[in-house]
Amino acid sequence: MHSRVRMMKSHRDQVTNELQEIQQIYASYCHSLETSENILCVCERERERIGGDLRKLKTGVMKLKDKQTTLENTALKKNLELESLKLNMNVDAQTLELWMGENERKSDDIVAINKYHRMDDAFIKVK
Repeated sequence: MHSRVRMMKSHRDQVTNELQEIQQIYASYCHSLETSENILCVCERERERIGGDLRKLKTGVMKLKDKQTTLENTALKKNLELESLKLNMNVDAQTLELWMGENERKSDDIVAINKYHRMDDAFIKVK
Protein backbone atom coordinates (compact mmCIF):
# COMPACT_ATOMS: atom_id res chain seq x y z
CA MET A 1 0.00 0.00 0.00
CA HIS A 2 2.85 2.31 0.70
CA SER A 3 4.02 1.91 -2.78
CA ARG A 4 0.58 2.63 -4.06
CA VAL A 5 0.45 5.90 -2.06
CA ARG A 6 3.85 6.92 -3.41
CA MET A 7 2.75 6.14 -6.88
CA MET A 8 -0.43 8.15 -6.43
CA LYS A 9 1.56 11.10 -4.97
CA SER A 10 3.96 10.90 -7.88
CA HIS A 11 1.08 10.82 -10.32
CA ARG A 12 -0.55 13.75 -8.54
CA ASP A 13 2.73 15.73 -8.75
CA GLN A 14 3.02 14.94 -12.46
CA VAL A 15 -0.59 15.99 -13.05
CA THR A 16 0.04 19.20 -11.04
CA ASN A 17 3.18 19.93 -13.11
CA GLU A 18 1.31 19.21 -16.33
CA LEU A 19 -1.53 21.49 -15.17
CA GLN A 20 0.97 24.28 -14.43
CA GLU A 21 2.59 23.82 -17.84
CA ILE A 22 -0.83 23.90 -19.53
CA GLN A 23 -1.72 27.05 -17.54
CA GLN A 24 1.57 28.66 -18.65
CA ILE A 25 0.90 27.68 -22.26
CA TYR A 26 -2.63 29.09 -21.98
CA ALA A 27 -1.27 32.35 -20.47
CA SER A 28 1.28 32.58 -23.29
CA TYR A 29 -1.44 31.93 -25.84
CA CYS A 30 -3.63 34.68 -24.28
CA HIS A 31 -0.66 37.05 -24.28
CA SER A 32 0.03 36.13 -27.91
CA LEU A 33 -3.60 36.89 -28.82
CA GLU A 34 -3.38 40.26 -27.03
CA THR A 35 -0.14 41.06 -28.86
CA SER A 36 -1.72 40.07 -32.18
CA GLU A 37 -4.71 42.33 -31.48
CA ASN A 38 -2.37 45.22 -30.65
CA ILE A 39 -0.38 44.63 -33.82
CA LEU A 40 -3.62 44.50 -35.79
CA CYS A 41 -4.68 47.88 -34.33
CA VAL A 42 -1.28 49.38 -35.16
CA CYS A 43 -1.50 48.01 -38.70
CA GLU A 44 -5.00 49.44 -39.14
CA ARG A 45 -3.88 52.90 -37.98
CA GLU A 46 -0.87 52.71 -40.28
CA ARG A 47 -3.09 51.66 -43.20
CA GLU A 48 -5.36 54.66 -42.58
CA ARG A 49 -2.34 57.00 -42.35
CA ILE A 50 -0.89 55.63 -45.58
CA GLY A 51 -4.31 55.94 -47.25
CA GLY A 52 -4.44 59.61 -46.22
CA ASP A 53 -0.90 60.16 -47.52
CA LEU A 54 -1.84 58.48 -50.80
CA ARG A 55 -4.88 60.74 -51.21
CA LYS A 56 -2.69 63.80 -50.54
CA LEU A 57 -0.15 62.61 -53.10
CA LYS A 58 -2.83 62.00 -55.73
CA THR A 59 -4.22 65.49 -55.12
CA GLY A 60 -0.70 66.91 -55.41
CA VAL A 61 -0.12 65.07 -58.68
CA MET A 62 -3.40 66.39 -60.08
CA LYS A 63 -2.47 69.96 -59.08
CA LEU A 64 0.96 69.56 -60.68
CA LYS A 65 -0.59 68.22 -63.89
CA ASP A 66 -2.98 71.19 -63.97
CA LYS A 67 -0.07 73.57 -63.39
CA GLN A 68 1.94 71.85 -66.13
CA THR A 69 -0.97 72.16 -68.56
CA THR A 70 -1.38 75.84 -67.69
CA LEU A 71 2.34 76.48 -68.17
CA GLU A 72 2.37 74.61 -71.48
CA ASN A 73 -0.62 76.64 -72.70
CA THR A 74 1.06 79.87 -71.60
CA ALA A 75 4.29 78.85 -73.35
CA LEU A 76 2.35 78.05 -76.53
CA LYS A 77 0.59 81.43 -76.45
CA LYS A 78 3.88 83.25 -75.85
CA ASN A 79 5.53 81.34 -78.72
CA LEU A 80 2.68 82.33 -81.02
CA GLU A 81 3.03 85.96 -79.90
CA LEU A 82 6.79 85.76 -80.51
CA GLU A 83 6.27 84.37 -84.00
CA SER A 84 3.78 87.15 -84.71
CA LEU A 85 6.28 89.74 -83.49
CA LYS A 86 9.01 88.18 -85.65
CA LEU A 87 6.75 88.40 -88.69
CA ASN A 88 5.95 92.03 -87.86
CA MET A 89 9.66 92.74 -87.43
CA ASN A 90 10.39 91.20 -90.83
CA VAL A 91 7.63 93.30 -92.40
CA ASP A 92 8.92 96.37 -90.55
CA ALA A 93 12.49 95.61 -91.67
CA GLN A 94 11.34 95.32 -95.28
CA THR A 95 9.37 98.56 -94.93
CA LEU A 96 12.43 100.23 -93.40
CA GLU A 97 14.62 99.03 -96.27
CA LEU A 98 12.11 100.39 -98.80
CA TRP A 99 11.89 103.68 -96.90
CA MET A 100 15.69 103.93 -96.73
CA GLY A 101 15.96 103.24 -100.47
CA GLU A 102 13.30 105.88 -101.17
CA ASN A 103 15.02 108.28 -98.79
CA GLU A 104 18.32 107.73 -100.59
CA ARG A 105 16.69 108.49 -103.94
CA LYS A 106 15.13 111.62 -102.48
CA SER A 107 18.53 112.64 -101.12
CA ASP A 108 20.03 112.14 -104.57
CA ASP A 109 17.19 114.24 -106.02
CA ILE A 110 17.79 116.97 -103.44
CA VAL A 111 21.52 116.95 -104.18
CA ALA A 112 20.75 117.26 -107.91
CA ILE A 113 18.22 120.07 -107.30
CA ASN A 114 20.72 121.94 -105.10
CA LYS A 115 23.39 121.49 -107.75
CA TYR A 116 21.09 122.90 -110.46
CA HIS A 117 19.95 125.67 -108.10
CA ARG A 118 23.54 126.74 -107.50
CA MET A 119 24.20 126.57 -111.21
CA ASP A 120 21.12 128.74 -111.84
CA ASP A 121 22.21 131.22 -109.15
CA ALA A 122 25.68 131.35 -110.66
CA PHE A 123 24.20 131.82 -114.13
CA ILE A 124 21.92 134.61 -112.88
CA LYS A 125 24.80 136.39 -111.14
CA VAL A 126 26.90 136.21 -114.27
CA LYS A 127 24.25 137.96 -116.30
